[in-house]
Amino acid sequence: MVLLGSVSAMAQITTTYYERKDAFQMRPELILNQNIPTKRMGKVDVEKLLKEDFENESKGLPFRFGWGFDVNYTLKDGTWEESGSWRIWSLKIFSPGAFSLNFVFEELFLSPGAQLNIFNAVGSMVFGPVTDKQILQKGGFQTDIIAGDEVIIQLKEPVEINKSKKENSSLKISRVAHGYKNTFPFISEENTRVLGCYNDVDYDAIWKDASEGVAQLLLNGEHLCTGALLNNTAQNFRPYILTAFHCIDIDMIGGCPDGVLSTTEINRLANWGINVSIWGKIPRL
Repeated sequence: MVLLGSVSAMAQITTTYYERKDAFQMRPELILNQNIPTKRMGKVDVEKLLKEDFENESKGLPFRFGWGFDVNYTLKDGTWEESGSWRIWSLKIFSPGAFSLNFVFEELFLSPGAQLNIFNAVGSMVFGPVTDKQILQKGGFQTDIIAGDEVIIQLKEPVEINKSKKENSSLKISRVAHGYKNTFPFISEENTRVLGCYNDVDYDAIWKDASEGVAQLLLNGEHLCTGALLNNTAQNFRPYILTAFHCIDIDMIGGCPDGVLSTTEINRLANWGINVSIWGKIPRL
């Protein structure tokens, strides 16, 4: 087991699931129109990936659910429009057949007052808003997993920031992860590629309190692992995470993890995505 402290670059960012697909009614600040530029991802060989996953099951590797496309998207790839006191930048990502999409930002800087929201085109899921107060360190940033194959990344910035020539927001997306397995067991799908079988802890009082400390770990946008929140004797709620060694040790020798934590593997921890509830009911840490 491995104890990690403050491994996430995010704080109190909420992912909300709208069962009635009414996110645009509930969140009128979100804008969806036909003029948003779209980036279409390439074909994913799902059968090949599933075969690889089957062969890797005995090697102790973290669960792979997605295939990552390396990209280089910046604000130049989207479009800006003004609405009242806001400048709004939007970019749509479309990856045909994906159960979900999530994103790795190589860079993300938000000016004071700016907001970043990421939501699917059907209006059932929203990640954000993300503000400068949630970006706790410079550099990489990893989003939550958003259901669907068509997702909009939207940045809102006060018009006055641009007019005052203060430092504007900036971003660089380096990876788009196409979810080829369904990581949302509460969302009905005809396709059977799902993330295993679950018993809902909400129906078992014995595990209800403990379940609120369960953490879902998102690794490099493509793998999932789990951990548990731990408090300390200082009772200061510093976000310690207890997780398994194999969640970190993903460098391979002879087709298996090498059993040693490299500097690269340790550095990856800074950009882990951590969701304190697999079901998305509790805000992210």
